[in-house]
Amino acid sequence: MRNLSFWLLLILVFVIPWENAVTFEGLGTISRFLGLFLFVAWFTCTLFSCRVRRPHLFHVFVGAFVLWNAAGLFWSVDPDATIKRAMTFIQLGMLTFIIWDLNRTAPAIRSVLQAYIFGACVSVGSIIYNFLLNQEVGFGRFAAAGFDPNDIGVIIAIGIPLAWYLAFVQPGRHRALAWLNYAYIPLAVFGVLLTASRDASLALIPSIFFMLWSLRKLDLSRRVAVITALLCSAWLIYSIVPAYSLERLASTTNEVTQGNLNSRTLIWEAGLRVYHDSPLWGAGGGAYPYVVQPVLGREVVAHNSFLSVLVECGIIGLCLFLGVLLSALRSANRHDLMQRAMWLAVIAVIVLGASALTWEYRKPLWLFMTLVVASSSILLSENREESGMEQHMLEGGVS
Repeated sequence: MRNLSFWLLLILVFVIPWENAVTFEGLGTISRFLGLFLFVAWFTCTLFSCRVRRPHLFHVFVGAFVLWNAAGLFWSVDPDATIKRAMTFIQLGMLTFIIWDLNRTAPAIRSVLQAYIFGACVSVGSIIYNFLLNQEVGFGRFAAAGFDPNDIGVIIAIGIPLAWYLAFVQPGRHRALAWLNYAYIPLAVFGVLLTASRDASLALIPSIFFMLWSLRKLDLSRRVAVITALLCSAWLIYSIVPAYSLERLASTTNEVTQGNLNSRTLIWEAGLRVYHDSPLWGAGGGAYPYVVQPVLGREVVAHNSFLSVLVECGIIGLCLFLGVLLSALRSANRHDLMQRAMWLAVIAVIVLGASALTWEYRKPLWLFMTLVVASSSILLSENREESGMEQHMLEGGVS
């Protein structure tokens, strides 16, 4: 039953990057449907085995954040939205614990990362398909089926450091997977540029730094070969991406220094203004559109996860949310150099994405925060076992 649960988890992770493409009436996206099956299988397995992995400090912050969102119903200015948001966070909280419980080995973690890459390939293919058919979602912008260009841009950008890392660590018998992961990188960059998302394009920067840094592990000839391949890919991508998409991306600096980031700064100013009405506990989960409507004249989401949490959950909720992220960051720093750089790149991509998107309730954020903590815990367990064996051998030698 545990094997079945893990396979269901792999399928769920595979689906997450393209979940909006398939929805069920009354239930939602296909990932929610699969998540229900995963929960039933995992709960049944846990019930019969009576074994569950001991929670991490990370889960204390997750649980507290989930409970605080649920408690917000008592003071929410938009109870319907708060109930919906609380239910979402309860499901995400359960998902984080299931991911934690099922990923107890390094190969399991790599399998989950690979499943995400496979799923991201589907979305990249969908973007390129829409580009070939000239099916724009906005002037000069393309997206995967069911997605906003900014959202899908960040989703596929997350996969770039994962693909690069997996390509490096694939053993010889999995060389085909390594080449697939290498191929994903230029295709994903191409997909991000086709979305013409400024936020997603900025989120490429940590991945580029990670890839360039990791080249130091190669000998000179392989380093030259990889750099040449990257430069050729960059030239090819630049020559294919529509000029108007590149022009939009090129305006990022002016938009940041002189513009309003597509009205985002106005939305943020409105959020900060209404935040002072309830600074400690907030307006209630999901209530951001409701509270800024009198200021802006329309309901709109925050387009910044941290401000969204601050306004909806107050300073207490923001501290709990930051506790989740900082726990993951602390876990990332416990890895060896290559893994640490990969996880830090992933976290940086997510934080950059969440700084211009309302992502505090999106699955990719909670998936990867959990995986980095699970991966760190595995390393700590292995180190303890090695230390115990060495101590046992020393004691045996003394006796």
